[in-house]
Amino acid sequence: MFIAFFPVSTAKPVSLLGIRYFTERESQILQQRVLRDDPTKFQPRKNVSWGEVKATVSLPPLFQFPCKS
Repeated sequence: MFIAFFPVSTAKPVSLLGIRYFTERESQILQQRVLRDDPTKFQPRKNVSWGEVKATVSLPPLFQFPCKS
């Protein structure tokens, strides 16, 4: 449900359901603040590296299921 209502990105502040949260001016301010806080977000990555996938899948708590007694 969160994904349906949350905006896709700061550049396109419209949810999957078409709800617009910010005006164009507010969107520009939001983008500037995000880039000021973390300049590495200026170049968006489009791919996830194999090392990142391996690190995520190898997390032990990720696949621990509660035991039923």
